[in-house]
Amino acid sequence: MTSEYAWYLLALIPVIGGAIGYGTNVVAVKMMFYPLEFVGIKPWLGWQGIVPANAVTLAKRGLSLITEKLLRIDEVLAGAKAADFIAPVEADLKKRTRDMLEAQATERMNAMWGALGDSVKEQVHAAAWKEVETMSQRVVDKIIANATDILNLQRVVTKAVKERPELVVRMFVEIGAREFLFIQRSGWWFGLAFGMVQLLVWVLYPAWWILPFFGFLVGYATNWIAIKLVFEPQQPKKVLGFTIQGLFHRRHKEVAAEYARLSTEDVFTDENLFAELQSEEARKLIMAIVEAEADALVERYSSHPMAAAMATPELVASVRAEVLTVVEEELFRGGGVLTGITAQSDTIREMLHDRMLGLDAERFESVLRPAFQQDEWKLIIAGAVLGGIAGTLQLIYLFGGTLGG
Repeated sequence: MTSEYAWYLLALIPVIGGAIGYGTNVVAVKMMFYPLEFVGIKPWLGWQGIVPANAVTLAKRGLSLITEKLLRIDEVLAGAKAADFIAPVEADLKKRTRDMLEAQATERMNAMWGALGDSVKEQVHAAAWKEVETMSQRVVDKIIANATDILNLQRVVTKAVKERPELVVRMFVEIGAREFLFIQRSGWWFGLAFGMVQLLVWVLYPAWWILPFFGFLVGYATNWIAIKLVFEPQQPKKVLGFTIQGLFHRRHKEVAAEYARLSTEDVFTDENLFAELQSEEARKLIMAIVEAEADALVERYSSHPMAAAMATPELVASVRAEVLTVVEEELFRGGGVLTGITAQSDTIREMLHDRMLGLDAERFESVLRPAFQQDEWKLIIAGAVLGGIAGTLQLIYLFGGTLGG
C-alpha cells in the first residue's frame, strides 16, 4: 500500500506531527493573552485574549488568595505609631496651626489679642499646637486601627486592573514564563511522538481520514498533556528512579519572589494605596474620625469657664471648621501624613514573599492555574481544529488526497 509513496514523504509524517504540536501550542499560548482588545465584530465574530477578556475576574480570584492567606493591611501596619507619620510633616502642620490661630484671634478678638504680650501669645500658640498635635496623633492612631475597613484592597486591585488590563497579562506572562515556554516546546516532542504512531498506522492502513484525524488528535493532546505536566503531580513522585513534579510546583521559591515583586510594582504600589485612601468611601471614614476628634476638642474647651466666657458659638464653629480644614489638607496632600501610612510596598513585598513560600500546593497552584482554567477548553479545541486542518492539508498536498478507505 505504501510503496507508491516516496520514503521522504513518509518520513515527513512525524516531522509534520511535531510541527503541528508545536504550532498549535504556540497559538494556544498566544490566544491566552492576545490581542488585548477585542478584534472583530462583537460579540461572537472575533477574538480577545482569554486573560485580558477576563482580567477583572482573574484578578478577583487572585485577590481571594491575597486577602485570605497572604496579606492583611492591619498586619502590614502592626506596630506603626502615629508619631512616626506625623514627625515628617510636623513643621508644616505647626506653622498651619500658628497661622490659623493668628488669623482667628486677629479677626475675632483683635483688641484683646493685640494687648497680650509676646510671651503670653507664645504660650497660647504652644497650647494650641499641643492640642492639634494630640488630636492628629489620635486621628492617625484610629486610621491605623481601622485600616482594614478604610484601605480596601479589593478596590485597589479592581481599579488597577480596570485602568490597565494588561497588568493581569503581564502578571501571568512573567510569573509563568517558563511554563508557557515549556508548553510551546513540548508540543514539538509530543507531536513527534504522536507522528511516529501516525506513521505506523498510515503504513498499515492508509485511509484518507487518518492524517486529518491524527492532526486533530495531535493538536488536542499536545495542549492537554502540556498543561497537565505544568501542574501535576503537585508533590514530588518517584517514577523509574526519577523524581517528577509539576514544573510550576518545582519553581515555588522563584515564583514566590516574582509574585511579590510584580504585585507591589503593578498593584500594591505606594501611589495606588494612597489613591485608595483618597477615594470617596475611604475619605468619608477618615473624615468621620477627624470630625469626632474635633468635636471632642471643642467640647473639652467649651466646658472650661474662661474659654466658655470668651468663645461665642460663631467663634467655636469657625475654629472647628478651620481645624477640620487644616487637618484634612495635611492628611490628604501629597507628602502629607497619609502618604507615610501608605508607603508600605516594601513591607507588602516581604510579607507576600514569605507567605507565598508557606502556601500548600493547592493554594500555590491557584496563582497561575486560573489563567488556564478560564475557558481552557477553547484553547484545546482551537488546537485540535488547527491540527485537523493541518492534517487535511498534509493529505492533499503530500499524498494527493485521493486515497480510498
